[in-house]
Amino acid sequence: MDKNDFVIPVLPSQLLQLTQELDTSAKPVRFLVNGRTCCISTGYLCSKGSNVIYHPVYWDRPKRFIDQVVKFLKENNPNDNITVR
Repeated sequence: MDKNDFVIPVLPSQLLQLTQELDTSAKPVRFLVNGRTCCISTGYLCSKGSNVIYHPVYWDRPKRFIDQVVKFLKENNPNDNITVR
């Protein structure tokens, strides 16, 4: 692992701001940073080409939770490309 395997995660103070309500009709979501799946609480980036079965997936989260996570990741990592799948 090197420094390119991590980004600044969603900070604990930011996580507290996110709603904990569930939306059982929501689809599973992965957050991508420069094409690599990101664990939002640690900042760890999965290797490109690795099996997606091992990537962090966030289930049953409402759209505003997803929008807030993307906002926080963009604020914390302004030079990175952040997407959601």
